[in-house]
Amino acid sequence: MTAFPKVPRLHAADHVFEELARRIVRGELAEGAALPPERILAEEFGVSRIIARQAVHRLSDMGLLEVRQGGKTLIRPFAEITDVRALVLLYRFCPDDPALAAEIFEKQYLQGLALVERAGRLVTREDHRAIRAAAESDAELPAVEEGFWRALATLGRNRVLRIETAWWYANMPRRVRAPEEEAPVRAFYIELGRRLVHADDPVGYYRLALAPALTLAGLGKPLRPKRQ
Repeated sequence: MTAFPKVPRLHAADHVFEELARRIVRGELAEGAALPPERILAEEFGVSRIIARQAVHRLSDMGLLEVRQGGKTLIRPFAEITDVRALVLLYRFCPDDPALAAEIFEKQYLQGLALVERAGRLVTREDHRAIRAAAESDAELPAVEEGFWRALATLGRNRVLRIETAWWYANMPRRVRAPEEEAPVRAFYIELGRRLVHADDPVGYYRLALAPALTLAGLGKPLRPKRQ
């Protein structure tokens, strides 16, 4: 008989945690307002007070709540939250927020800029094959993009950038591109890979290629190529 791996059961507090996190992130629970008492939460979600308390403690551990001993539990201002896990919640529960989309794109742009700049300085001849393989892969586009940036993060030999890049792809949903975007995006990676291999101003190309998208997102003025 085939032994199938056990599917882990969701903890009873997960549903309470997810729903309260959604309300906080989407602003349905106002910043600075008091969270309903555990007794009320337990009644609303049909769980015990212990389960409700566990969910509240998880939210507090993530920085979304301020639990005051013997007092009210308050919704913390989202701008004060520093736990990176809150970014995943923000992206999950506010996928259609245009301001958030622009901020995430800007983060990706700056992260990519750092990876290209560092790889451009440090790649060796031995690294060229890995860059070409990542840039010219015929895999599906999301896999090409992830593979390319993971390769640069590894070749850049910076542990912080490598771990941050790995965390991003392990936790953030992949971007869904329109069919008409596929050819130009693939061409972008092929050209960027070529410029990295030949030390042909990869940083300048990266900035110039993404300048229109930055402008469209309201994040900066378009760049013009420098005159030779």
